Amino acid sequence: MVYAADNHAYCVQCFAQKYNPKCAGCMETLVDTCLLALDRHWHPRCFTCSSCNRPLPNGEFYLVDDKPYDLDCHWAKRLEKREHMEKGER
Repeated sequence: MVYAADNHAYCVQCFAQKYNPKCAGCMETLVDTCLLALDRHWHPRCFTCSSCNRPLPNGEFYLVDDKPYDLDCHWAKRLEKREHMEKGER
């Protein structure tokens, strides 16, 4: 397959390298499926939970302190924050 831009023909890889965004996780050029989350582009495998580092299924996540978490880690992090607040910690 050939793409045209700027009056030049490009193969898929060269076109992607020149025009596609880079993954916020691995910094590789995005060619196929990507997620848009937290105002950045990601490979699905690179958009991971801030606690357990597992990929977030379907890009679904919960924010705590502006970091993405899966459902289980989200509740654990919120509980941890609550315990710190009750002890007067930050």
